[in-house]
Amino acid sequence: MSSLPPSIPPVSSPPTNQWLRMVGMWLAVAVIGAGLGWSYQEWQSYRNLLLRLEEIQKHRSDLEYEKCMNKATTIPEKSPIYQQTQVIFNECAEKLFGKAKILAAANQFKDAIIEANKLTPDSAPYQEAQQLINQWSFSLFQKATKLYQEQGKLNEAITLTQVIPETTLIRQRLPETIAQWKQEWAVNVSIRKQALQALEAGQWQQAKQNARRVTTGYWQKQVEPIIDRADAKISTLEAQQEAQRVRRQAQQEAQRVRRQAQQEAQRIAREKAQQKAQEQDQRRQQCIKLVTKYTEENEWALKEYERLRCDDFPHELF
Repeated sequence: MSSLPPSIPPVSSPPTNQWLRMVGMWLAVAVIGAGLGWSYQEWQSYRNLLLRLEEIQKHRSDLEYEKCMNKATTIPEKSPIYQQTQVIFNECAEKLFGKAKILAAANQFKDAIIEANKLTPDSAPYQEAQQLINQWSFSLFQKATKLYQEQGKLNEAITLTQVIPETTLIRQRLPETIAQWKQEWAVNVSIRKQALQALEAGQWQQAKQNARRVTTGYWQKQVEPIIDRADAKISTLEAQQEAQRVRRQAQQEAQRVRRQAQQEAQRIAREKAQQKAQEQDQRRQQCIKLVTKYTEENEWALKEYERLRCDDFPHELF
């Protein structure tokens, strides 16, 4: 009984007419088997190998690169079609890797990582893929962080990070980061609730102070209406307080003007009284001199006496 040949000629990609191709292949198998004197079992084994090779090639032609690789890895090294399947295996690996890079170039890092993770350690692009997976994982983490911080999609962000491979440094720090996100989210929910309570209680400044304690862009947008309402209330209150201050200032100014007018009137009255007293004292002095110097028979003295109204000082003259 003869053994199987060590290798078989390469099988090209499937022709357009699948039926003709299959007929030709089986005729070739039959001729080779007859020429080598194979037994039925040997002939059947060789036929199965060709079927498996055919299936691997079909996966490649159908762009089913993962299936192509998986099927190729089932061929043992001692098989006569091993070398051919390895060539196809690496071709499919390169195609799969190329697809991953195209996805990454379109910022579809999640899908790129998923595709690149399908590569096995024995595939040609595996090492390069691992380096790019690390880069893509970091980009994906940044995308997830932005999704959480700016859009508030916490669960979606966490789900997005789950495709990051365990072997990357980012994945090793991921549990701590996710725990921090969840804690931060809970704190921001509580802060917003406190701000709303302060707003409803009319504590405008306290509402603003609470609202401004939130930590992410998403939550800052959520508390903007609270801050706007508080600012509006504070502006109204300040306007009222300013109006009251202006009224008080006007009242105080009016009181000051009245007091000043009263003081001025009192000053003028005092000056008039003082002037009158001085005039009266001057008359009194003149009258005293007049009475002392002149007698009543003196006509000039009498007229001067009357002009000075010396009768106002009877006790001092007589």
